[in-house]
Amino acid sequence: MRELKNVLKTLIAGYVITVVMLFIIALCLYKMSLGEQIVSAGVLVTYGVSVFVGALVLAKIQKSKRLMWGIVYGIMYFTIILAASIIANKGISCNWPGLAKTFVVCITSGLVGGFVSP
Repeated sequence: MRELKNVLKTLIAGYVITVVMLFIIALCLYKMSLGEQIVSAGVLVTYGVSVFVGALVLAKIQKSKRLMWGIVYGIMYFTIILAASIIANKGISCNWPGLAKTFVVCITSGLVGGFVSP
């Protein structure tokens, strides 16, 4: 039960980071007319940073099995992003390479966050 509570707290923190970073990207898009590739890269970086920080904090809180907690965090973060996308689009209407990139970024960032956690 305590583990689930810790995961939920860190997921909320991770999504707060995501919202802030996406807001900054939107502001830059508005002010600078960024291209689609730059925005896509910015979104992937946002996911990576958010998952890294969340996994780092979660692994530090859990104190054992840090790599496992980092990966679990990445999977849960990705699953929620995917579910939100499916709900918003009223079904799966995504490109599979983009989905695979996002999955790899989330898992890798979670793994690294868990690994470097003190």
